[in-house]
Amino acid sequence: MCVGRSLKWGLRGGSAILGGFLADCASQSKRLSRSHTGSAQGGKVNGNADKVGASTNANIRYGPKTAPLGNDLALLYPPPALDDDSLLKLNSLVRPVHCLPRRRAILYRAGTPCQAIYAVNSGAMKSYRITAAGEQQVAAFHLPGEFLGLSGLARGYHPFSAEALQLTSICVLPFERLSELAHEVPALQRQLLRLLSSTIAREERLWEAMTGHSADRRLAFMLIDLRRRLPSRRTAPDELRLPMSRAELGSCAGLAAETTSRVLRRFERSGWISSSGRTIVLRRPEALRRLVGGEAREAAARSSAAPDGARQQR
Repeated sequence: MCVGRSLKWGLRGGSAILGGFLADCASQSKRLSRSHTGSAQGGKVNGNADKVGASTNANIRYGPKTAPLGNDLALLYPPPALDDDSLLKLNSLVRPVHCLPRRRAILYRAGTPCQAIYAVNSGAMKSYRITAAGEQQVAAFHLPGEFLGLSGLARGYHPFSAEALQLTSICVLPFERLSELAHEVPALQRQLLRLLSSTIAREERLWEAMTGHSADRRLAFMLIDLRRRLPSRRTAPDELRLPMSRAELGSCAGLAAETTSRVLRRFERSGWISSSGRTIVLRRPEALRRLVGGEAREAAARSSAAPDGARQQR
């Protein structure tokens, strides 16, 4: 089912759809899990060049229960949305964990069954795929308070692999229990629908920012976006301590590592940023915003000025 299409039907209709959708996901993930049991490591799934290993969930170390907080998690936990009883049920479902306590640990691999969604409590993750040429292409970064694993909802398997960029703790929300609880608590269905809508909107913003724009504009957008999403110190809100390498940052923007370095040096010469290792200070964030906004307006103007046939071809 197309989740985006169901959003415009409104929360009431969407909630009913979401309940059935989650049940289908849980059922499908069970079937896929059974079909993957006993499969050899290193196989290829659906032509994906990424290697599929055994599930890494057995290696997750479970920690004490805590109340999850953060950007996406706040969509599940706004105080007026759920009563005390519903919050207790949801808290019993969410399992905070300390996941694979080392950098570059794999949470799941592309092609493995999607049996849960995950929320980052602390640290950072990246989603990526391996291209036909054998190169790693970063699809997204997942920062504290954000979810990952949602792209496997409709498919029943993960289309991307997920890797920890640093020591990372996560919450696990199993599909089967989430489906059952969504039927018991209608307000939770509405909150999950908001979560899916928010995730789709964030992916659309990233896609629009990366499509048909210059390398400078793409990287400016990434820096402004990370400034908004990364935890910041109150005394230095414009200082970004990147959990990812510059090559990974560029990969998410569709840029080669050399291009990324060249653009960042150009930003430094312009006085827009200063950098040392993985720390980048936005000296003139308004200049980066103007670059992002200016190119967006120019692209919109070109699109509106183009003949109808040309717009359709694009």
